[in-house]
Amino acid sequence: MRSAVKAAIDAVDVEGLLEGGAPEDEYAPEIQDLAGRIVAAGGVDRDLVRQVWSHWFGTPSRMTEEKADEVVRLVERRLAG
Repeated sequence: MRSAVKAAIDAVDVEGLLEGGAPEDEYAPEIQDLAGRIVAAGGVDRDLVRQVWSHWFGTPSRMTEEKADEVVRLVERRLAG
């Protein structure tokens, strides 16, 4: 689960931190939190992604509905194999 979430979060790079040269593990706390919540909820959706992002980065968040949908799509695709 964690690797699927990491791949999705890194690909979307909502905050632009990786593109800006941040370390590969820059989003590690957010990834761990989101992966745990996905397991607990039994799935991932836009609201869950945005909740986690707002928790870590505050509100308003750069995690738009469109970006959250992209994270969901990438996580689901990765988990499907």
